[in-house]
Amino acid sequence: MTKLGESEMQKKGQKVEVEMVHPWPEWIELMERLVQQNYFDHKRRDDEKMVEDLGFDMTNVVEEVRMMLELILRTTRLCKLLVSILERIDLIH
Repeated sequence: MTKLGESEMQKKGQKVEVEMVHPWPEWIELMERLVQQNYFDHKRRDDEKMVEDLGFDMTNVVEEVRMMLELILRTTRLCKLLVSILERIDLIH
């Protein structure tokens, strides 16, 4: 069935069914669960509520990500400094 055909059926309120075949039953279960939760629905509006409904606490996520990125940046700078020092004392070429 074409995308256009699926879209027309959905507009008419008809259910579109797709048969999934995969060697891992766990993968099919995951995909079915994501479909039930409207994960693939591009029209969904409340992503934060969906995440909270799954049991994730997003309160400190932004701050934690910022701290992780800062740590990565500092580590990168430190590595560059160490390489520079080692090159100066001729330990690496």
